[in-house]
Amino acid sequence: MSRFTQLSEKTGNLSPAVKPTYEYVLFPLPLLQEVFKDPQNGFRTLQGMGIYTAAGSFVTTTESALKQAVYCFYKGGLNKSLQHYFDLMVKEGIFEPDYEYTGFTHKNHFDPDVDMEIILEKMGGNHDFMQELSIFHRLRQAQKSFRVSFNIDSIQEIVNKCEGRYDFSNQPMVSVKREILAEYQRRNPTVHEKMLFLGYAGIKSIIGNKEFAVTTREMILCRMFGTSKPEFLENTLKDKRLREVYDKYSRRYQMEKILNELVARSFVSSKLGYNRRTYVSCKLDYDQLSSRIIKEVKEKSINHTIKTNKIKELEMKKKIFRHLNKSTS
Repeated sequence: MSRFTQLSEKTGNLSPAVKPTYEYVLFPLPLLQEVFKDPQNGFRTLQGMGIYTAAGSFVTTTESALKQAVYCFYKGGLNKSLQHYFDLMVKEGIFEPDYEYTGFTHKNHFDPDVDMEIILEKMGGNHDFMQELSIFHRLRQAQKSFRVSFNIDSIQEIVNKCEGRYDFSNQPMVSVKREILAEYQRRNPTVHEKMLFLGYAGIKSIIGNKEFAVTTREMILCRMFGTSKPEFLENTLKDKRLREVYDKYSRRYQMEKILNELVARSFVSSKLGYNRRTYVSCKLDYDQLSSRIIKEVKEKSINHTIKTNKIKELEMKKKIFRHLNKSTS
């Protein structure tokens, strides 16, 4: 399985008729650790991985990807790996570029069919080349959809760096608003502001696609440091940079302050503590969340009563059976 497929599995593939909108970016939970591990580039890393993951949701074809690559070969814009492949094809005589027309017809229409046929004939069986072609085209599409300019090589460097540091298998994905991430990337946030972002991201990783979630402060704190479960947290905190921040913000007062400020700053729409659990939502207001809690508690109570009654019913059946057996013996 390719690197690109591993990251894009969570998003799935969209049909060509679906035009994705990217109000949010999606990236694997462990990357939240980069905010303190790499203070200068942490948010840039999250943005880069978010773009890379989003690119995985685009549908591409060999024809469209190759046509894009040939255009960029003539006009500029290929990433380093594809440029290397094209230079090698030219050097070995596999591909003889037409530098006079550069893929354009006399009607100024870009139609490099001859170039594409030659390349596919010689390179179509090269899996690595075809994979790089697909990744390049998807990232080019992501540039248009995000309406931002970024260097494709820098995105791939971020991916390579992160894959060398983390194991993304079976990890929750974090979905955060692009505008919030972009704002953090533009300026130099304080430690407290970074913790607010991590609180928001950690809660989002718990809620997922649901309207609200029931959790605990301990789990929220765990997710804030890029760890999926509390039993894995100590291993994460072997990093001194993370341990220092954790020791300060793991205090109950500090966590309560973070949670209250997340609501006040509209990162989170509501939070309610009930029965040693914390209910959080990024969609429901306090009235709506309280109504959902009441409904959930009632349903659990009913389910518990049903389960209890079934146990009682079974016990009474056994009692009747024992009594009748004694009467007939």
